[in-house]
Amino acid sequence: MKKMIIFMTLGLSTMLLASPANQMEHRKNVHAKKVDKKVQKRKATKAEKKRRSNVRKKRVKKQDRHLKKRHALKKNFRSRHDFERMRHQRRMHSRHVVPRNVIAYKHYRKAWYRSYLYDRLPFYDRYGYFYGYFNEIGYFFEGIFYRYDRRYTYRDRLRGMGLFDQYYYRPFR
Repeated sequence: MKKMIIFMTLGLSTMLLASPANQMEHRKNVHAKKVDKKVQKRKATKAEKKRRSNVRKKRVKKQDRHLKKRHALKKNFRSRHDFERMRHQRRMHSRHVVPRNVIAYKHYRKAWYRSYLYDRLPFYDRYGYFYGYFNEIGYFFEGIFYRYDRRYTYRDRLRGMGLFDQYYYRPFR
């Protein structure tokens, strides 16, 4: 008799669990868990992006604090050939290697302008010269911090313009 009661309660409980309404609830719960995982992942990526942007902002502020007008040198070359001659006199260099993805554009892109403005990203020009960090006072060109002059301004650097040509370049990440 006990076996029969246990068997009937087991059968009844499985029948109730296997009912279509209960299966729908189970499916909803599984779907809700998947959606929650996606939302958590999205929140995690947003938090990671926010953390990275905060790190970038701190780095930019730190460099702005340290690079003052007294650190900027006056540019004493006008053309690429003058720069090569001056550079060769200082020390011997091997030939520049231009990254393959460097393309010169005749017009600047607004998205690049924003990334230059907020993140102060570097770029390479078609000759292989490296334009590094910059601020309102000056810019890094081949590892030396130069002042802006009338031939190359802060606005040109914000747009990603090269020093020796009238082309604009994509930020290098």
